[in-house]
Amino acid sequence: MDEKRLFLGIPVIGSWPSSFPDGRLIEEEMRHITLAFFGTTSFERLISLLSSLPQPPFSMGLAGVGDHIKFFSHVAAAHVTWLEEVDLFSKYYEGVQNWLKNHRYPVDTRPFLPHITLARSPFSFHEWKAFFAPIPFYGKSICLYESLGQSHYKPLWEIPLPAPFVEIEHTADIAFCIQGKTPRQLLMHAYLALAFKFPALLTEKIPDDSTHSLDDVIIALNDIISRADQTLGVPFKAVSFHGEHQNNQWTMIVDV
Repeated sequence: MDEKRLFLGIPVIGSWPSSFPDGRLIEEEMRHITLAFFGTTSFERLISLLSSLPQPPFSMGLAGVGDHIKFFSHVAAAHVTWLEEVDLFSKYYEGVQNWLKNHRYPVDTRPFLPHITLARSPFSFHEWKAFFAPIPFYGKSICLYESLGQSHYKPLWEIPLPAPFVEIEHTADIAFCIQGKTPRQLLMHAYLALAFKFPALLTEKIPDDSTHSLDDVIIALNDIISRADQTLGVPFKAVSFHGEHQNNQWTMIVDV
């Protein structure tokens, strides 16, 4: 009874389409990025070692985009591109791999390609390619899963990661509490929050230039909205010059 089929992953929260093409779809609450696969192994031994697992160097769930469709054998998956702290994630992944080696668990020697499995075969490659559009998401935690079969997974242990944004109630407009230690991080997380409301906004990229203040963040966001509105039409008008960046938080009001 101690033997379980286990893996380490990052469960993700995404702005998923309301429907997908045909295929054996992975349920929303089961979607994740796999970090390490232990295979069938002793749960008691592994759980006793997890206190020494490297702690994530990022302070909250990383913002990302499933930017294009990938096919792996019998799987259709969203390829993952991180919007922020790519180097920190790479170092964390490397640290997890070293931890596996130190405790004599199997290590995948192939280049790591983060992805979110969306469906298993049978499915139409052409339908999925034609259907797919970028999907905004963020990581919820670092989680130890038990694989139960039939694409169902049971969480057994986790390191929670605070959400980069939370939608809050507002009388007339849309409002979010945006988390971020720096103006640049605020910009990334505010952009992600807007993309959750309107994923097509991801076609407009965040400018590479430096962001030094909250005003810079708001100006950049409004520029993205303006450009997207010219080509796509967007469901909101602008981000208002409102509030302050205090205690690593900013309340973003979006005019609709």
